[in-house]
Parts: sequence; C-alpha cells; structure tokens
Amino acid sequence: MIAKLVQTALRGMIEANRAICRIPIARDVMKRAMKSGEAVIPFEPHIPANSDGVCVYINVPFCRSKCTYCYLNTSIYTEERAKPYVEAVKREISLYKAKLGDIELGDVYFRGGTPSILWEGVIDILDHLRSNFKIAGEIGVKVYPGDVNEEMCDALLDAGVSRVNIGVQSFDDELLKGMNKRYDGDTAIKAIELLVDKGFYTTTKLLIGCPGQTVSSVSSDLKKVIETDLQQIYTLPLLILPNTAWGVQLAKGKIEFPPAREVVEMWRTTFDLLLSNGYETRAALYFKNKKALGEREYLTGHGHPFVIGMGVETESTVPPTLTGYANTFSFEEYIKAVNEDRFPVMMGVSILNQRQLENIYRLAGLLLGIDGKDVERRLNVLMDPNLYTDLRIDKEEFEERTGAKTEEVLGNLSFLIPFLLFPLKALRIIEEDSEKIKINTDVINRIVA
Repeated sequence: MIAKLVQTALRGMIEANRAICRIPIARDVMKRAMKSGEAVIPFEPHIPANSDGVCVYINVPFCRSKCTYCYLNTSIYTEERAKPYVEAVKREISLYKAKLGDIELGDVYFRGGTPSILWEGVIDILDHLRSNFKIAGEIGVKVYPGDVNEEMCDALLDAGVSRVNIGVQSFDDELLKGMNKRYDGDTAIKAIELLVDKGFYTTTKLLIGCPGQTVSSVSSDLKKVIETDLQQIYTLPLLILPNTAWGVQLAKGKIEFPPAREVVEMWRTTFDLLLSNGYETRAALYFKNKKALGEREYLTGHGHPFVIGMGVETESTVPPTLTGYANTFSFEEYIKAVNEDRFPVMMGVSILNQRQLENIYRLAGLLLGIDGKDVERRLNVLMDPNLYTDLRIDKEEFEERTGAKTEEVLGNLSFLIPFLLFPLKALRIIEEDSEKIKINTDVINRIVA
C-alpha cells in the first residue's frame, strides 16, 4: 500500500515539475527570486543561552563545472576566489564565537558546491572552528569522484572527518557527459571503493529520470554501487528547475526526459533490487546497508534541532523559538559583510513564543489553502471561515482574532517556504495593501491560460 502511494505521488510530482518548467515566465521568476536573495540586512541571530550540541554546516560554493541539472548559486573554482572565501568563512566563525561563547558543537558538515575541490581549505576552516569551539559530534564532507585520492582521504581522516557524501548520480558515461560531469563511471566506482576501504561512512546519491536513462541503465548503476558495499544510498527522482541548463532545454523542446510512468518503474526497480541485496529502506528514496544498521544515519539537523549555516547561501534554524535566517546568495555581499564584522544575513524571522508560532501556522494555512477545520483541529484554535473570502485575508479581523499584526506574523514567511513563496512574490501572485493580503487570481489565470 505504501509503495503504491509513493508511486502515485512520485508520478504526480514529476509531471507537475516538468509542466512548470515549460511555462515561459518560470525561468524569469527563478532569476528574480535568486536576485532577491542577495541583499544583506541588519539581523542579529536570536540564540539561546545554552546552545551546546548545535550542529553546523558550511557551504563551499565552488565546482569544476556547472552540472546541467544544478540550480545552486555556485561558481567555477579559481584560487583567486577560493582563498578570500576561506578567510571569510573563518571570520564568520569568529562572529559566532563572540555570540555563542564557549559552547560545544554537535555535528559539522561541509556541503557544496564541491568542498573536496579545495580540501586543504576545508581543513583550514575546520582547524579554525576547532580553535574556537569543541566539536563533540562527527564531521562530514561532500566529495567529488574526480577529487578522491589517497592524499585527500588521509588528510581528511587526520583532520577528524569520519563521513563522506559522494554525489555520483550515475555510472553511465554518456549520461555523465550529458550532466557535464568531469569524471567517468570507472572513476566514480574506484572513488567509492577507496572511501569505503579507508573506513569512511560513505553515502552516495543516484539520480533517476534523466534524459536517455532507462530502467535497464538504472538497474546497471544499482548493481555496480551494491558491489562497493557502501553504507547509504539515496535514489532521487530528477526534478528540474527553470534556471538550469536542462530546464532551459526542456522549455524550448530541445530535450526529452523519460515519461513519469517510466521513472516510477525505475523507482520500483530500485526498491526491489536494493531490498534484495542487503539494504533496508529508511524512507521512500533512502536505503541503508544492513551491515551499518548500528551506526548513526544522519548529520546536522537530525537529533538536534539547532542548526547554523555558515558561508554563502545557507540557512539556520534556532529552536524552540523558531528563529530562522538565511545568508545572502551573493558571493561579493557575503565577503563584504563578514569583512565588516556583520552577519551576512539576507532575511530572517524570529517567533519568540508559542502564540506567535500558532499565528504563523494559521496564516500559512490560509495562504496555502489548508482547510480551516484542519487548522482548528491541529492548533485547537477557532478558525471562522468568514475570516477569509475570495482568496483574501481580512487584515483587521485577522489581527483582532489572533492579537498579532499580519506583517509581524507573515514577516519573511518566504524563509519557511522558499521554493513556493519566492516565486509567488516575484510573480506578484501574493500582494498586500493596508487592508488585505490577496492572492492575485488574475496573474494565476494568465500563467495557466
């Protein structure tokens, strides 16, 4: 029954994703959304007095080439850009030291981009982090197959790194070329084998639903990765955003993707093959080697709700007050802010009590079309359907009922639901005046017409 539900949801998700990419205005919306994430605002993170166990993840926004499916704000690696970035991250760490004091960190994870492209810089950052904080948890690094060698592995192990995430995507050479990868399938296999042999807890990711991919080629990829005996495998359906190279080609009708029903069959093959070869499913798209069942599965954000993101284009969450904030998307603005001893935050929201938390869920429920009775049941708060009519929220009545200003509650709601509300605001689908928060149906009708 669960498998059937997953298949139905997967097919619907893929079909909707490709339909959105074909909307002519979608790419412009993504550009405007990315642009809106560049400015730095005055924002001091609200951090609890006792923050022991906080997890940290650090973004390294450099790659050797831009993958055709990648939507992230990465740039091609050059030493001229990398060196000042490493120093800037170290300065941001020092800003947090002044804010947090002598606390003990939990897990630390370096994501990208491609952290392994400057692994010596990663170790430099890690040394600076250790000089400011005690690290009680594990340390993980995302690595690129073409970067993996004996020297890098030994250096990372000596630096205390115990986990690696190697984003292989596929072992099919033609498919890798189509993704604009700089390695082949054989290189990827050898990289995984070396990482496993060195003793790293190793995770990899395989994409399904790529151009030219078939059920047979997915099966071949799975058999190869199973032979490496690594600990974790993610098999993710390819979702395309309009601002990617593949998204542009899809919008112009210059590339074909496997039908959604075939992608569902790829997932079924994945599910059956991994479960019959020593892996357990931990979620619909995530599988763990039974030999590693005694080991922890996750880093950052699992087991401790306080997560700090450092570097460009990162997000942080601080419980129990549901403070959330995100760093600027702009490389230049990030460097400038930290060099001026300012947190490089481009938006944030602080909800300091349970009442405000309930308020934001109510407003999100109204904006996102959640049934009023469902909101009442979940929050035990009266929601009169007269509060909203014709896709509008009456601000005066909302404020009278909740005791909170709509602008206070709405705040930067886009931080909480960025992939949804950034485009909605950029498209003017959501508008606000002194009396109403309105969902603009005229714009919606023009888009879907």
